[in-house]
Amino acid sequence: MTVPISPTSVEDEVVEELCSAAFAALRRRDQRRRGEQYVRGLLSSTGRRSIRNIATSVGGTAAAQNLHHFVHSSTWDWNAVRELLLSHLRERITPAAWVVSPLSIPKNGDHSVGVLSCANKQQAFGLWLTDESSAFPVDWRLYLTTEWLADRNRRSRAAIPSEAGAETLGQSVANVAFEAVRRWGPLDAPVVFDNDSVDLDLFGTGLAAAPFPFLMRVRADNRFVVTDPTLPGYGSVPTTARRLLEAVRGLRGDVEWTDPVTRRRRTSAAVTVPVEPIPRRPDNGPDSGKRRMLRLVGEWSDPRNPPERMWLTNARTSSVDALLRSGKLPRRVARDSEEIGGTVGIRDFEGRTYPGWHRHITLASLAHTARVLSRDRTADY
Repeated sequence: MTVPISPTSVEDEVVEELCSAAFAALRRRDQRRRGEQYVRGLLSSTGRRSIRNIATSVGGTAAAQNLHHFVHSSTWDWNAVRELLLSHLRERITPAAWVVSPLSIPKNGDHSVGVLSCANKQQAFGLWLTDESSAFPVDWRLYLTTEWLADRNRRSRAAIPSEAGAETLGQSVANVAFEAVRRWGPLDAPVVFDNDSVDLDLFGTGLAAAPFPFLMRVRADNRFVVTDPTLPGYGSVPTTARRLLEAVRGLRGDVEWTDPVTRRRRTSAAVTVPVEPIPRRPDNGPDSGKRRMLRLVGEWSDPRNPPERMWLTNARTSSVDALLRSGKLPRRVARDSEEIGGTVGIRDFEGRTYPGWHRHITLASLAHTARVLSRDRTADY
């Protein structure tokens, strides 16, 4: 007789394995113990994941002071923990894409680090490692405006490090991927930028010469020049993405893909066009003479209508099928971020400092990962 596997026992086992791997970056035993306490508290407490609620679920009120110090005042390196988290995941999954996804965190007041006073929120961007069925947050960047960076007193109170410099929202998005390459080396799957509401200026962000393959959502009014002399529009003035794709709609082919959320098989029509981006201002940098040869990708759910989604990519070898399938993975990130991230406190940090925010969201990423791995392992039994 087969004894059913309890989801609770599976999660307990996964948490132990994950914390043992990730907290090997912490030199002191008491830090490793508190880190695991915090992760277990994020998974087991209910309501808002405040330190008081976390402590109540794992050690009573006596644990609250120790956990508060561990997140707010300790000196452990969150980047080292994230690197070991990534190593643990790479041993278990083959990445299909790295997804850069926005995270908006509502806030009351303007005391929490990075709060945008015009919107009463913090704006962060996460780097998610994804395969066909799961998504894991492995790195984070908190967007900081000059309002925070130029105010010496405010910056000191929030303990913002000296190396944090001013950047546009688009540069912040791109720097998530650049920072990953700097710390971890070459990425083994395309980076997908899915938020077309953020202005990702190819030249202003450095993505025009990115050392990694990317797939970037673009707006219908973004302008390009066709570089294939056999295609309509070659040699013309810069043209909008929608008009370029409409001109080659007769070259579309059907692409089958699996919805990463519902797991249902779907079909879209798609086409790619070789294009060159147009700098918004004179490009006088060291690589200004190089041509940036990219491809514009269009997708139609209904062939009678205009393309619904448009992407820009620098990938040289990927087929349109592979590109389109990579472009679907942000849907898995959005689903897991909402359904799992919301239950492990990824938006619930109550402190005001930059180090505290990064430590909390690192621990919440571990809790998120534990829940996803437990779900997948339970499904395997």
